[in-house]
Parts: sequence; structure tokens; C-alpha cells
Amino acid sequence: TIFFDPEENFCHHTGEDAWCMVDTGNNDARTEGMSYGMMMCVQMDRKDIFDRLWTFSDRYMRLRSGPFEGYFAWSVGLDGTHNAEGPAPDGEEYFAMALFMAGARWGDGEGIFNYTEQAREILRHAVHQHEMVSGGEPMWEPENHYIRFVPGMKISDPSYHLPHFYDLFALKADERDRDFWKKAAEESRKYIALSAHPKTGLSPEYAAYDGSLVLLFGKQWEYYSDAYRVAENIALDHIWFGSHPEEDDVNTRLQDFFSRLPELSTERLLLRMAVRRDAADIYSYAKDPLVAEHVLWDAHTHFSDSLAYVRYLRDQYRSGRPSSWVIVLRSTGRVIGTIGYTEWNSENEILEVGYSLSREYWNQGYMTEALAEVIRYSFTQLPVHRLEAMHETTNPASGRVMEKCGMIQEGMMRGRVWNKTHFSDVMMYGITREQYEHP
Repeated sequence: TIFFDPEENFCHHTGEDAWCMVDTGNNDARTEGMSYGMMMCVQMDRKDIFDRLWTFSDRYMRLRSGPFEGYFAWSVGLDGTHNAEGPAPDGEEYFAMALFMAGARWGDGEGIFNYTEQAREILRHAVHQHEMVSGGEPMWEPENHYIRFVPGMKISDPSYHLPHFYDLFALKADERDRDFWKKAAEESRKYIALSAHPKTGLSPEYAAYDGSLVLLFGKQWEYYSDAYRVAENIALDHIWFGSHPEEDDVNTRLQDFFSRLPELSTERLLLRMAVRRDAADIYSYAKDPLVAEHVLWDAHTHFSDSLAYVRYLRDQYRSGRPSSWVIVLRSTGRVIGTIGYTEWNSENEILEVGYSLSREYWNQGYMTEALAEVIRYSFTQLPVHRLEAMHETTNPASGRVMEKCGMIQEGMMRGRVWNKTHFSDVMMYGITREQYEHP
């Protein structure tokens, strides 16, 4: 589907021999997505597609001069034009593993299709760049064996830590570096536990070498985007190399925090976890452009969009990520909307809430009823200090729902979110535990 389906594929044919995986949110190709695509090709036994993806990566993304020589530009246009001149180390480590797997499955060819040698060359630069290239910086810290967020910054990204990869690198990389990779696996398992929140198990997007939070790019929340991958990395490490108590404890805490959203009841509504049969009800309202106007997802154009959304929610539940309830009208059993958590800032104990509702049920108090129950549950059952929510300034009705539930308008943020075609101004609302308990 992702390679050939006429409606749902996101593989771009830049040339006859060079294809790229499209980051659909940014309309570019990234080393992260390219290397993921190559990993999938190995599992699918599609050497033809693998070679086209690798050809694009080598031809358009590999950097051949300067301090990043031997690395790969993390973002390029679909025509290969560079959007960035620096690397993101998670791309390189996935490239290396995909290439080792390709060599094991199909054998090594010549040139860039000598997969094993290409993988070793990538890892050679990653560990020894400061010795190989003038002004170069390695991707792994020589002293503590941690992977860096980017080569020039002495901080890490917990989701970059792949100890199960490093155990295999210790068998497949240059012989002189095999002890390094063995140690990197040991230290990464410790770092995953070190950087995870002691109560929730949630990992920050970025962290210092001591595991403490690092905020970047003007964002004031910490558990989002890359951080979602940590649970999956722990699970794969468990499958490949067995149990590691420090990692297992992280995932146990994470699943305890989010994986079992309880059923919540109000006079007219039931809030529960989504199941596959809900897709029909969701499609009936999610295809409405007016419903989608003020949320960040596009109106569903096919029933498969709603099925994919339910699968996404189920994946969120299983992996312990912030997720949503479906809102069920008790009198009919029909799903009429969703409400749930979109972001979690574990260090400051802040949850962000988002919701959507079928237009047929607007202006009847249903969302106020649902939001009030989620606020009650959050402050009585979770280690939360503050709940917050936002709405586009062009959607004041949503603000009235928040106000009715005791949330306080705190100000406008200009250009805060990208909504389909433009940056939107939003109004921020919040309520703290103290305000909830002592209104």
C-alpha cells in the first residue's frame, strides 16, 4: 500500500532508479523515513525497492564534503534538493542496521550495493568523525557511549537509544569498534531508565547526559514526537535480546499510566476506549468539513481514514501513549465524538486536552459534560498539576465549553498551530489542581 497504492502510497519516484519515502506532514524526504522504508523492504523481501531507496539516499542525501562528510542530510526535497546540510543520528543508525540486514538477506554486491561495507562505513564515521574529517564531530560520545541528538550538541534524545541495534553492531561493525558498541548497548539501557520519569515512565524528547530534561525549539512540553518511540524500542530490545529489568520497569510504568483508559460515565454519555466497530460512527461525522475545520486533522474522505484512526488509537493504548476516549451517547450507543489527552509534560505534570464532536450534537451541552468528567478524572486519579486546552480564535464556541468547566482563559498565542493551510492564532485555557479543588 505505502509503495504502490494509487491513493494511499507515499513513495515518490524521483527517478527510474531513485525513490524516496515522503514525510507527508512536511512534503520532504528524511533520513528517518528513508531508513524505515529500507527496513520494511528487507522484511518484505523487496530488494528492488530497497535498492531504489538506498540509491536516492546515497545520491541526494549523503554529504561528501565539509565537517559532516560521510553523514547524510536529514531533510531533502523530493527532487533531492537539500533542506538541511547536517545529519540526524537516528537516520544513520537505522541506515546501518537496514544495510546489515540487506547483506544478510540478499548478499553483498558491488559499490553502494556492498551493503555490509556501506553499513560499516556509516558506523565508522559515526564513531570516528573527529579523527577522520577536519572539524568533524562524532555521533556517539566517546566517553559515555551515548548517542548525541546532533553531532555538535552534547545532549541526547532517549528515542535514539537502540541497544538492540548496538548489540548487533558489536558483531558486524569494524572489529576495532566492537567493544565500543557492546559498551554502547549497556550504557543505552541504563540511559533509557535514567531519563524516564520516575512515576509515569514517560521519556523526554531531549535530555542531558544526566537524564534531566532539555527543552528545545521554543517548545514548553517534553513528551511528544520522537519520545513516543522509546516504548517500542524497549519492546524490540526485549524480543531480540531478552528481558532487561531497568527497561522493563520503564514500560510497566508507562503502560500503567496510559494504557488502560477507564470507562467514565455521565448522565448522558459513556467515555470508553475505541474499538474497530466504532469506525463507521466516526466516519459519519469526521467526513464533515465543518467538524474538521478547527481541528488539526483533515476531514475523512474514505472509510479507511476512520479505520486508520481507530487503529492509531488502539496503538496508542497498547504503547502507553497519551490517547483519547470515544464519546458514546448512552441513549443510542452511537459514537458522537472523541476527547482525550494530546500532550503530557511529565516534569511539570501538565496534560493537554483535545476533543471533537459530531455537528449533529453541537450546542446541546454534550462536550461540556464530557470535558467536565475528564477534568474530574484527571485531578482525582492522575498525578496532574495542571490541565490545559486551546482553541482557534475563530472558534469561540470551544472556549465557552472550557469556561463552563472551570478553565480560565490565559491569553492568545499568535500563529501557535499549523492547521492544514495556515498558521492559526489560538486562545489558551488552563486549570490547576488548586483551582479545581478550591474553585
